[in-house]
Amino acid sequence: MSQPRLKAMLFDIDGTLTDTDRAHAKIFEKLFVPLGIPCDEKFYQERISGRHNRLIGLEFLPSMSQEERDAFFVEKERIFRETPGLNLVPLSGLFDILRAAKREGIAVCAVTNACRLNAEFMITTLKLHEDFFPDLKDMIVIGEECKQPKPSPIPYQVAMERLGVKPEECVVFEDSPSGVQAGKAAGCMVIGLTTTQDAETLVKAGATVCVPDFASLDAHKLIHLMDDFVRQDADKVKEAALEGEKKEKCQCED
Repeated sequence: MSQPRLKAMLFDIDGTLTDTDRAHAKIFEKLFVPLGIPCDEKFYQERISGRHNRLIGLEFLPSMSQEERDAFFVEKERIFRETPGLNLVPLSGLFDILRAAKREGIAVCAVTNACRLNAEFMITTLKLHEDFFPDLKDMIVIGEECKQPKPSPIPYQVAMERLGVKPEECVVFEDSPSGVQAGKAAGCMVIGLTTTQDAETLVKAGATVCVPDFASLDAHKLIHLMDDFVRQDADKVKEAALEGEKKEKCQCED
C-alpha cells in the first residue's frame, strides 16, 4: 500500500466535533437581549457563530472596558459548561474517521476559538481524550493563545508547526465562515460541515466541499487519495439524519 498523502487532520470543536450552536445561541440571547441587542437565531448565525469572544465583545459591547468584557465572556462560558441537561454527542461518523486516522498514523489536532476551559471540557465530555487527544495542552490550539484567533490563519499555522506538516498535507474540518476562512488562508483543503451554516455560505468562505457530517466521508479515499472522498449516498445519509431528528423531536413533544 502506498504511503498516504494526508498527514494531519485539523478539527474545529464547536459545531464540528459536536453540535453546540443551539446551546451557545440561547446563552447569547439570554445575555444580549437585556442589553438591547436583538440576538435571535439569524443574528447569531450571521454575526456571532464561529467568531472569537474578544471580537464579538469589541463589536457589540463597545461601552464596556476590556476587563468588563472579559468578565462578561468568562461568565458566558461558565454558563455553557454548567448548562443543565447539556447533552454533548459526537457528530455522526466522528469516531470512525478518528479511528481511521489513528490506524494510518495520521496526526490529529483541535483548533478552536473556544476558551481552553471549554475546549478541554468538550473533548473530555465526548470521551475523545484517551484515544485521540491524550495531550490536551499540545493537541488543542486555542485562538486566544495565538497572536490572532480565527479568521486569521495563525491558529492553523501553529497547529501545523507543532505537527511538522505542510498545508498541502492537511485537511481542515470547519462549520463556520470564519473557521473556513482561517483554514483556507493557511493553505489547507477545508471540508465544511453544514451543522450551523448552509453549504453555499461555507463554499463562499472557501470550503472545498461540504457535507452534513463525518459519516458522509469515505475515510480511506480521503486519507490515501485526498480526492473523490464524499460518499455517493451523502444525500441519503443527510436525509436519514434529518428524519432521525424529526422522530426525536416528535418523541420529545409527546
